[in-house]
Parts: sequence; structure tokens; C-alpha cells
Amino acid sequence: MLNIPKLIKSFGYAIEGLKYSFKNNQNIKIHILIAIIVVIAGIFLKLSRSDFFDVCILIVLVISSEMINTCIEEVI
Repeated sequence: MLNIPKLIKSFGYAIEGLKYSFKNNQNIKIHILIAIIVVIAGIFLKLSRSDFFDVCILIVLVISSEMINTCIEEVI
């Protein structure tokens, strides 16, 4: 059975983690800046929808990997 309050609470924790990463990690800020530049370049270059989708997926993967790296660094 789906526990809505627990799900909402877990999303709250996820959002807090994102805020913490963006506030305290310079590399995340650099990745976000570069991601914005890449998205704008993709719009100007008129990438196809599938190529643009691929770029967005890769951006999410890179930022996720950086956040996992940051988490491991904080723990260690």
C-alpha cells in the first residue's frame, strides 16, 4: 500500500539534500552552469528532440554522479 505522508517526507529529504549540495559544493555549481550553457547551445543549434533528450539525460547523470561523489566525500 502506498504511504503518501511517508512519500512526501522522503521527497522533502531529497529536496533538502539538493539544497545542501548546491549551497556547499562548488563542483555542483560548475556542473549546473555548464549544463545551462549546453542546454542553451542545444536550443540555438536546434538539436532534434531525441538528441536534446539524450543531452538532458546525460546532464542528470553527471550531476547525480557528482552528488554521489560529494556524499561519499562527506562521509569519509
